[in-house]
Amino acid sequence: MSPEQMKRILIQNDGAVGRAMVMLLAEQTVDERRNQDVNAPNGRGFSVRTKDHGTYCARWVLDVPRNVTDTQLATAIFRFISRRGYYGRPLTGKWIGIARGIALYHHRQLSELVNAQPQF
Repeated sequence: MSPEQMKRILIQNDGAVGRAMVMLLAEQTVDERRNQDVNAPNGRGFSVRTKDHGTYCARWVLDVPRNVTDTQLATAIFRFISRRGYYGRPLTGKWIGIARGIALYHHRQLSELVNAQPQF
């Protein structure tokens, strides 16, 4: 999928926006997820600019509280990503707009992630 195709999908599909938040959270290191921070300049996951709202949105979609363990969060992410066509808890109101902006900011990275996933 090209970055331009990804942008079109993110503009048109609210479920894809929520899924994008989880995919970006999955790209964070364990320390970054734990501390809700960006400490590795690896170009993966959320940026310094998007980390707070992006993490909040991803946890909302996953329906996990703030105080889950690293293992519980990793398990929730794995289960979510392995369920194709599942969009989790929907983002609504101002949060869908915020999440869409974050997803569009990271659309190239998301395109790369989708292209790297095995096709079944």
